[in-house]
Amino acid sequence: MRKLIAIIVAPALAAGAILPVDTATLAIPNSIDTLGGAPDEFLLTLIEEPPSLQSTLTALVWFDPADNPWDGITFSYTLDASIFQADELSRLTVTGFDGFDVEVEQSAPVPGEPWSFASRSSSGDVVGAWIHLSGGELSRRLVVHTSATDWSRVPGAAINGRSVNLTTLGPFDPEDPVVPEPRHWAVLAGLGLLGFAAYRRRHCSPKV
Repeated sequence: MRKLIAIIVAPALAAGAILPVDTATLAIPNSIDTLGGAPDEFLLTLIEEPPSLQSTLTALVWFDPADNPWDGITFSYTLDASIFQADELSRLTVTGFDGFDVEVEQSAPVPGEPWSFASRSSSGDVVGAWIHLSGGELSRRLVVHTSATDWSRVPGAAINGRSVNLTTLGPFDPEDPVVPEPRHWAVLAGLGLLGFAAYRRRHCSPKV
C-alpha cells in the first residue's frame, strides 16, 4: 500500500524592500528579526497631544548590523498605544532620509500589530508607514536599513486623523552645517550650561 505523505510548506519570510524616492505605497515585507535587544542608541518618545493618542514611540539604532545591505545604520520604530488612547493610530512619519538608500521590513513572526505599507516623499526626506493601532495594542518592530553612517534626533509625526509632531531618531548627514553631530551635543550642552552659570553670576549676584 502506498502511503500518502502531505508536505506543508510554510510561506517564506521575505527580505527587506528597497524604498525608492517618491514611492506612494509599498507593502512592508515580514523578515526574521536578527537585530536582538542590544541597540547602540535608543530614544523613548511619549506622544501626549492630542490626549486621544497617548502612545509611546521607541526608536532604536544599530551600527552596521548583518542584515543591512549597505553596511550602514539601521533604525527600528515600535509604537505602544496606551489603554487610554481613544482614536486608532494610523501612520508614523520620520524625516532625515534625504540622500540615503532605504530598505524597510518588519519583524516577524512576533506578537504585535503589523505595519501595512511604507511610503517615501518626492524629496526622499520623509519615510512613512501605515498601521491600525488601537488602545492597548503594540506594533511590530518597523526596521529601516539605511546607508547613513551617523544618526541624529529628527522630527517625526504620529497621525490619527490629525498630525502630532514628535522627536525621534533618524539618519544624520555630516555635510549638513546646520545640525551638530550627535557626539558634539554633550559638549555644546556643557558649554551652554557654563555660559548660563557665568551669566547668572554676572547679572544675578547681589550688589554690595
